[in-house]
Amino acid sequence: MHIAICSAEPYINKIDEDIWLRDSLIQKGCSAEIVAWDSTISWQLYDCAVLRSAWGYQHKLNEFLSWLDMLDMLNIPLFNSTETVRKNIYKNLQIKELLEKNIPFIPTIIVSSNTDICTDQSGIIAAEDFLLNTINSNFENGSLLVMKPVVSASGHNTMLIDTDESSQFRDVLFINEAEAKFKELLEKFSNVGIIIQPYIAEIENGEYAVVYIDGIFSHCALRFPAIFDGVKDAQPMPNPPAEVLELSATVMASFSETPTYARIDIINTATGPILMEVELAEPSLLYRCVSHTTPQNAVDYFADAIIKNMKA
Repeated sequence: MHIAICSAEPYINKIDEDIWLRDSLIQKGCSAEIVAWDSTISWQLYDCAVLRSAWGYQHKLNEFLSWLDMLDMLNIPLFNSTETVRKNIYKNLQIKELLEKNIPFIPTIIVSSNTDICTDQSGIIAAEDFLLNTINSNFENGSLLVMKPVVSASGHNTMLIDTDESSQFRDVLFINEAEAKFKELLEKFSNVGIIIQPYIAEIENGEYAVVYIDGIFSHCALRFPAIFDGVKDAQPMPNPPAEVLELSATVMASFSETPTYARIDIINTATGPILMEVELAEPSLLYRCVSHTTPQNAVDYFADAIIKNMKA
């Protein structure tokens, strides 16, 4: 079995998780190598592909979607599946599905330059009324808000808006600055739209990243995205709160297709856990934070799941 572990050019053979997975697959008798998803290799050589550190794909979105189409055309299975990846990278589709299943999710407004799809949960919002209506009508006065494209990753083009200009965060946008930046982003990402969400203060205490392999809980880590105020490394979380695990299990049970890997990001707030994001495309699986066993043992289980699903 010849397996492509799909990365991006800057990360080829530089990411521990990719290297550990490659080595595990080889030890299990497979042929495996780390390749860039947008390389000109002959993809027909591979029996399957695993999407891993393909970070930056959002900057070449049309090419990335064409690559997914090409894998389908060549009948090369991707883990997670191309259908799963397509739905997951578009956060508006992800949010719609979660809301339909009544999963507690961070309140979200999506604004698009196409007023036909410029909707919140209750109706239509015109883009030109963004500051006047969207913020004032949907968020509390004095709110800190997060603004980012519908398709985004690694914090690129993610910004913090301070509606009452009192924040101590660095790089925060005040209203006038936010209006100008919003129009800029809306034009740049007119094909996907812009997300507006409240800033959840509890994120400063960490975000629970709950990892599942082949539908089974693997491990949990406490992440500190903190893209607005410094960087702090993730920490092992061997005993996550029961309510966090319960919500992550609910999310997993909602999938119509069991993903080979999933990272479910949850914040535990004073009123209970809320889902921040479901990562089914190219998330770090945070094996360096595995505490109940060695990272390699946990990666071996991931490799086993790939081989099993390929043979299914």
